Amino acid sequence: MEGLVLVLIIIIGIVIYFIPTIVAFAKGRRNKIAIFCMNFFLGCIFIGWIIALIWALKEDDTNNINVVVHNNNGGYDGPKDNNR
Repeated sequence: MEGLVLVLIIIIGIVIYFIPTIVAFAKGRRNKIAIFCMNFFLGCIFIGWIIALIWALKEDDTNNINVVVHNNNGGYDGPKDNNR
């Protein structure tokens, strides 16, 4: 009985430890592997766990997409703002 309780405590601890990773995969974040790595390697430091959780909960920033436009002679004109 004591062994079963110990196993349950360990499983619950692992689930709590990987909450940022679980959230990232559940929300389909594009950086979910990076969030997992941060959670795995820095989650033992409480601030690393908090940062991974905030990163997992933060919405993906899809509005910052730069479009590169080339002129007809192959020269580079620089990034263009596609929000205008």
